[in-house]
Amino acid sequence: MISKERARLRKEANGIETIVFVGKTGVTENTVVEVNNALRAREIIKGKVLENSFITPRQVAEKLSEETNSEVIQVIGSKFVLYKKMEKKAKTSSKPKGHAENKAPKAGCTGVRKCRLRNSKTPKFKSVKK
Repeated sequence: MISKERARLRKEANGIETIVFVGKTGVTENTVVEVNNALRAREIIKGKVLENSFITPRQVAEKLSEETNSEVIQVIGSKFVLYKKMEKKAKTSSKPKGHAENKAPKAGCTGVRKCRLRNSKTPKFKSVKK
């Protein structure tokens, strides 16, 4: 990861809440599972090592990043930031609803909304006689 990406992620992490707390027990299996779930849901998370812990924030961040295949973005004081890029899902077709895949659009048609307006039998505005 290059420094500009890291700087962008640090900026993004500045506004998010701390959601992972590590205490006396250190990094347990449950902690790893919760961090992994949070990374899948949010892509970037912030954690904190409590004062009564016997392990340093740097050690916690490195161990969690190793266990979850994520990257340590920042460690400041007792807080750390982890990032894991989300796997992208296959996108569905983004074609307009009014056009079938095998049919060509009607002449002069640029979009679904305009086609419906042009082909409507009733006029859009009624003429007023004086």
